[in-house]
Amino acid sequence: MGFIRSAIALLVLLGAVGFGALFATNSFAQGSVNKHTRVDAGGALDSNASSVNGGLTVGDNGTAKDFSTVNGSIRLGNGATAGNLDTVNGSIEAGDGAAVTGIETVNGAITFGKDAKVGGSIEAVNGAVSLGTGAQVSGSVSTVNGAVKVKGGSTVAAALKSVNGAITVEGPGTTVGSVENSAGDVTIEGATVLGDVTLEKSKRGGGLFGSKKPRRDTVVLGPGTVIKGNLVVRRPVKLEQAEGAVVEGEIIGLEREPAAE
Repeated sequence: MGFIRSAIALLVLLGAVGFGALFATNSFAQGSVNKHTRVDAGGALDSNASSVNGGLTVGDNGTAKDFSTVNGSIRLGNGATAGNLDTVNGSIEAGDGAAVTGIETVNGAITFGKDAKVGGSIEAVNGAVSLGTGAQVSGSVSTVNGAVKVKGGSTVAAALKSVNGAITVEGPGTTVGSVENSAGDVTIEGATVLGDVTLEKSKRGGGLFGSKKPRRDTVVLGPGTVIKGNLVVRRPVKLEQAEGAVVEGEIIGLEREPAAE
């Protein structure tokens, strides 16, 4: 998450020297303050750009290069293309058939439409990630605090991760590299996971002085689901495995609930 570390440094710098002084020194190439950048449908933004207190809107079939913002959202229309998109305190939305190189956000949701493409990875800190039907991600999808949802016919080449958030992978025709979270339900409905599904130990508190038992998350493996790796369980979960759902590797660490009398 290189942009996230850079964003923190930028915020410190802004507090020290102020917006105007920062831009006066050309430290923020092609930067603007309190200005929203717009690209008309079919138009182009031919250079990398950045903003403080301003976002980016690209119309249908428009193009943009790299864009980063502090306190601003980014919107791409249907069929629009862009380079790397980075935000601190702002959401990122891309329409059907949109294509970008990579995405990072600190505080904001990420939403991609049908058949959208990401040439690299999607990274978020505080925000949900949603991929529409037929989306293609060449890297990983990860968030710290937020749910992740992948709709049918999509591909995520590498890992699908959330530290504190539910993960939902819908089929048919969806393939992801691996799945991992530490808190929240995991639902895989008719999709294929090429590697492991890992349910890490929860970092959520257990009540005052740890006296309250942590919530037992539910793992649902729907009909037609295939996990080619292992199902690795490192926290209490309830497994609901449908007939026809297959774990080709091992199920490791699962504590089976006692049968009802």
